[in-house]
Amino acid sequence: MQDALLQTALSEDSVPSRPLRWWDLLLPLLAACVAFALVTAAVMVVAMGHGGAGFIEDLSRRFQTAGQGYYLNLGIMAVLYLPPMGLMFWLARRKGLSFFAGVPGRVIGWAFGGGILYAIAFEVVQNFLIQQKLVSYTPSPGELLLVPHDIRQLVFGLLVASVIGPFVEEFYFRGFLLSWCRGKMALVWATLINAALFGIIHFYFLQHPGLEGIFVTTVIGLFGALNVWWTVRTGSLWPAFASHAAYNGAGLILMFLVPGSP
Repeated sequence: MQDALLQTALSEDSVPSRPLRWWDLLLPLLAACVAFALVTAAVMVVAMGHGGAGFIEDLSRRFQTAGQGYYLNLGIMAVLYLPPMGLMFWLARRKGLSFFAGVPGRVIGWAFGGGILYAIAFEVVQNFLIQQKLVSYTPSPGELLLVPHDIRQLVFGLLVASVIGPFVEEFYFRGFLLSWCRGKMALVWATLINAALFGIIHFYFLQHPGLEGIFVTTVIGLFGALNVWWTVRTGSLWPAFASHAAYNGAGLILMFLVPGSP
């Protein structure tokens, strides 16, 4: 049954000409997969023209360096984000969806501050659990490659991880997915599904098996639920984006200032 309090994507006087379908949710994911396949194919083509295996080995070493590797990894991350973002804008316009209604600046400020506070609370709780030996934390190789080592890397990292990434993720999870779910079920179930999928899709439970991975996945899921609240409360994705950007940015700055921090 459709949620009677639907506010996420549209106001009551702005009904989409065509509702979101389940395949509309798959198309942005497919766009990311196609982008990844094209990047891989491009690397293989270039490798064939530069000696094959030797070029691949050299590129692999570059990906694992603190200098070039940082920009290469985040650059590819940005490339993978852009096709889904473009496709979602196209779908939203085609279906008459309006996810980015204007909201007062003070609301954006509260959401931004809330994202920072959530990041701080996460670090405090995780450090407490580590000190109590309830969890252990060892950064994965992939996480270490995303730690900025100078100001230029930090600025580039903030652009990708605190602007592009949060924008695309909020557009999809609190925009497309939440709107589709709210057209099919009550808000509480839509929130639970949204939060669960948001936590799972980050795959921390695979990078950090055991209680550590479960804890981080739960923290991310609860953060997704918080951003559902911002979206439903304001009828816009801007506060959720501000919250997400602040959370990611605070974490990245902390990694820069305190290398080796959880």
